[in-house]
Amino acid sequence: MDITRWSIPKSDYILCSQRWRSSIQSAKIRPGADRGSDHELLIDKFRLKLKKVGKTTRPFRNPETFWTTTGMFPQEFIICFHKHVKIEKLIIRSYFVRTLRIEKSTSKEPVDFEQWIERDLVHTEGQLQNEEILARDGHVTYLRFIIVSAFDHFASVHSVSAEGIAVSNLS
Repeated sequence: MDITRWSIPKSDYILCSQRWRSSIQSAKIRPGADRGSDHELLIDKFRLKLKKVGKTTRPFRNPETFWTTTGMFPQEFIICFHKHVKIEKLIIRSYFVRTLRIEKSTSKEPVDFEQWIERDLVHTEGQLQNEEILARDGHVTYLRFIIVSAFDHFASVHSVSAEGIAVSNLS
């Protein structure tokens, strides 16, 4: 796998396969985020375009592409929907995630998040965790996934699948 590295002073690295390097929009360090470690909290922003999947097409799935933590917790990532959507079900495939919190926002920008779901996941040694969540009050524009704790120093999220309907365009 080809790996591209962006070095940021006094921090770790963002690793991304060569195929997705143009998706990274920015990376920065959050000053003053003391996590009891010599690492800095690193925030990266990337663009993700979701494809509609019909009955005759299959989604692109690269089993070697996933999001992983750097060993400090909490860790988070944000998914943006380019429309207001009503989510009915989420399916999350992860590894070594102990506690997962999902926050939602209906704002035009990724702000004003409110806690939506928090789950303790079952440890599945040697295989991915498959967590299916039936959503209540799932009107969202942004979802923030926070890995609160893990079963090991590192954890990973391999896929997030959201089922629901588009409610309206962002204006």
